[in-house]
Amino acid sequence: MLNRFKNAFAGTVLTLLSAAACALPSFEEFKAGHQASDAQLLSREGAVIASQRANLRIQRLAWVALADVSPTLAQAVMVAEDKRFAEHAGVDWQAAGAALWSNLQGDGTTRGASSISMQLAGLLDHDAVRSGQRSVAEKASQTAQALWLEQRWSKAQILEAYLNRVDFRGDLRGVGAASAALFGKAPHGLNKTDAATLAALLRGPNAAPATVAQRACGILRHTRPNQPCDAASIAASVQRKPSAPTTDSTGAIALAATAAATRSKAAPGAQLPSSLSAPIQAAAVAALREQVLALSQQGLSDAAAVVLHNRTGDVLAYAGSAGPLASAEHVDAAAARRQAGSTLKPLLYARLMDRGLLHAATVLEDSPLAVATQAGSYIPRNYNERHIGPVSVRKALAASLNIPAVRAIQLGGVEDFAHNLQANGITLLQPAEVIGEALALGAADVRLIDLTNAYRTLANGGSFSPVRFASSNTALQAQRIYSPIYSAQS
Repeated sequence: MLNRFKNAFAGTVLTLLSAAACALPSFEEFKAGHQASDAQLLSREGAVIASQRANLRIQRLAWVALADVSPTLAQAVMVAEDKRFAEHAGVDWQAAGAALWSNLQGDGTTRGASSISMQLAGLLDHDAVRSGQRSVAEKASQTAQALWLEQRWSKAQILEAYLNRVDFRGDLRGVGAASAALFGKAPHGLNKTDAATLAALLRGPNAAPATVAQRACGILRHTRPNQPCDAASIAASVQRKPSAPTTDSTGAIALAATAAATRSKAAPGAQLPSSLSAPIQAAAVAALREQVLALSQQGLSDAAAVVLHNRTGDVLAYAGSAGPLASAEHVDAAAARRQAGSTLKPLLYARLMDRGLLHAATVLEDSPLAVATQAGSYIPRNYNERHIGPVSVRKALAASLNIPAVRAIQLGGVEDFAHNLQANGITLLQPAEVIGEALALGAADVRLIDLTNAYRTLANGGSFSPVRFASSNTALQAQRIYSPIYSAQS
């Protein structure tokens, strides 16, 4: 009879161990499957330019190696959860026996004895019960998995995986997110009080702050005896609303623009390579905010900046907003349409020169003008409301005179200039005949990034190619828009 019982017990253990072997991944597989909750935008140098929350259910940062975690946290976690972690082979039988005896006494409290290895096994097993008491069979399975886990993983790997997977508070998962949200620190910067607080959260992630503080002080008495414990400060640290660090609106806009342009998905854990240069992006954002701040008294509240590499078309900087200084900081002003104003004049003159209708010394008349339209007379005016009479194209462009520009577009035709803008990558929302001669003065809504690229065409001797948000070794497909000599004059 005894032999039959032993054989049955041995068979059960072997079955559980076999099931555990099939259920658990290797350390490398588990680490490879770790997915941050944010999507990241990478610069051409490989630096992180921006991060954007993509998983709204949990907050989890990049995987943290055990070597990058303060030793005080590892010590505090073992004090709180598994004092003999370094000694046992997956199950602390001494603690399990004490827990069983305590529970049999029936004092009204239930004492657990799950080791760190057992807890990790439960976290790794996607079929494990996440709430309530586990059944005896589930507990036995978890025990078998912990024993098997210790045969396959090192103690350091078990502790590292546990700290990266465990829930801390609210939606904070893993030591990286918890350290950043609760203390504003990287895991390697945690002090003993921080470590004790995080360790105290493991038993009850959403426990009342006073309860967490009481547990943390108990842990600290083990790690630093005879030292005072500031329970009020600990309670305050966990009472804050957890919020993992996120990028500012300027970075979020750059990430969204890159994802759209490269047809990438800003999914959790995604890393989007880009053509952006980290130092140039930072300089552009700083300059943009400095200008908005300097001109705020004059009514400036929104601005954007785009920097392109002339030869390749790579977008080196993309600041669609001045961030907190902007009246609409989450609006991408680099992609939004705004009236172009006088910025279209160089493109107009380049087109007319290329057609042989004008050259830099051609004289245009700067005098009162009325253009007949279906809606009545269109009467353009110079900014200063003055006229200087005959003026060269060179001077008219340098002074940004309006009336000579209108006379110039009449020479080549509004439709022709509209087609030229289209070739430059600038799409008009209205037909050319609706806009009329006012197109010469920028009476059309255009995007800053398109306009910047059109100027790049001039800088490239009249050759147009699209912008690129991701660097590539692929040769540019350039199209000749202007002759080099005329693009240089413009």
